[in-house]
This record gives sequence, C-alpha cells and structure tokens, in this order.
Amino acid sequence: MIKSSSSNIQHIQKALTQMNLQIHNVISNIVGVTGLAIIDAILAGERNPEALADLRNSRIKADKQTIVKSLTGDFRAEHLFTLKQSVQSYRNYRQMVHDCDVEIEKHLKKFESRIDSDKLPDPPKKQTRKKIKQNESTFDLRMHMHRFRTLDLGIKHFYSTN
Repeated sequence: MIKSSSSNIQHIQKALTQMNLQIHNVISNIVGVTGLAIIDAILAGERNPEALADLRNSRIKADKQTIVKSLTGDFRAEHLFTLKQSVQSYRNYRQMVHDCDVEIEKHLKKFESRIDSDKLPDPPKKQTRKKIKQNESTFDLRMHMHRFRTLDLGIKHFYSTN
C-alpha cells in the first residue's frame, strides 16, 4: 500500500508536469499541506496562479512570486482527469495504511503483557518541531514490543520505505 501510494505521488507529479505546473520543484512535499491544498483548489476549478499561491503554508520557504511562476500552466481536461484519479488513489491508499495501523494496534493490545505497566519504557521524548514522517506508524510500537517481549528492541517504525 505504501509503494502504491508512492507510485500515485509520481503520477501526480507527472500530471502536473504535463500541465506545465512545476510546483513540485518549489514545494518539497507535493502531498503535504500546501501541495494538496493547491491541488485540491486546481481540481475544484481554480486556475489563477495568484490565488493558488495564496494557499501556501507559512512554513514554505519559496516566495509567492516563485510559486506563482510555477503555477502558470495549461489546464487540459485529460491532465486534470489524470491528476484527479491519482490524488483519489493516493488518498485511498493512505487511508488503507491508516486502517492497517489501527487494526495492528488493536491486535497488539490483545497480547498479554509480561511486565508490570510501571516498567514500560519511557515514551520517546517529544521534540518541539518533529518532522512528520509519512510512513511512520500512528501508534507506539516500541511500547507494545517491550510489553510482550520484555526488552526494548529500539524499534522506531513498524515499516518504512527505506
């Protein structure tokens, strides 16, 4: 599912390139907050590069004029259709990954703990500005593994694309 969602990101980028929209060269994560906001606006019918550039998140380093230039293109119907299909597929796969995480955690909670709850490892220290990792599990797998294996395996992520 992660591979498929990654493949859909490439399809999104290809559709944007075919429309001569180079936003993925200006924004590092095309499926991040800003990228999806701009794509959703395009799919909703917005074509004004200035209005699209106004959707950028304050964390985006590129200035508005650079983003405006990258959003000046040709919005042909066949490319918009491909973009729409790719975005829908991407979101579907991301939802499926989330559903798997929920199901995995549900099953992990059923395992009997071999240690007292007060001996569980400390939760990872919170960082003030942790970069969200897209393929990171949505639950604390480290705690569950320690609970029924009685040792800290140092697992940060259940799965990864690396």
